[in-house]
Amino acid sequence: MNHLNSLAQIKNRYFLMRHALSEANVQKIIVSSPHKGVTFYGITAKGKIQAQEAAEEALKNGLFDENTLIYSSDFLRCQETARIVQKVIQSTHLVLTTKLHERFFGDYDGKGDEHYKIVNEMDVSSLESNDVNVETAASVIKRVTSLIVDLEEQYENETILLVSHGFPCAVIDGLFHHLPIRELRANTPLFQNAEIRQITFEKPKQ
Repeated sequence: MNHLNSLAQIKNRYFLMRHALSEANVQKIIVSSPHKGVTFYGITAKGKIQAQEAAEEALKNGLFDENTLIYSSDFLRCQETARIVQKVIQSTHLVLTTKLHERFFGDYDGKGDEHYKIVNEMDVSSLESNDVNVETAASVIKRVTSLIVDLEEQYENETILLVSHGFPCAVIDGLFHHLPIRELRANTPLFQNAEIRQITFEKPKQ
């Protein structure tokens, strides 16, 4: 199911960033509907500091500069995080895309974040179907990989920052390392709020 296997190599340098601490994180609720997430539940005051410090550290370490291309989920918590990074590194390129938005958690949207564990267990049983209207893992894989493929067709030798949410970040990280999606939670360290992680593409094993 790894659609990146069609790529012989990755021509750009990619970084993933999970959004900074959000109001939804503090309230311990799942906000995955675009109807709510694009307009409400932005990052907190602490989250703004997290994003600022993460961007400054990345800039100091030479990871980003004004030529860095930023692609972000259109959810407010990611938009606000991305704009802080953009301001710090003085990039003129920020694109909001639905391909990086939060996984829709269906019947669990608006409920407590303890339901994430239930969905993780569901994914072990099936990546392509469930009975609680949760966006399937297969759907998330399809949209995030289509973005990577589009970027690879459009750019070469660019530094690209993708600002997204915990599950999409884990999916992209796992796909770059050719991990089975069912093993993502066990083998991919969870992305912390405002964490920036460089990902390198491993060639598929023959």
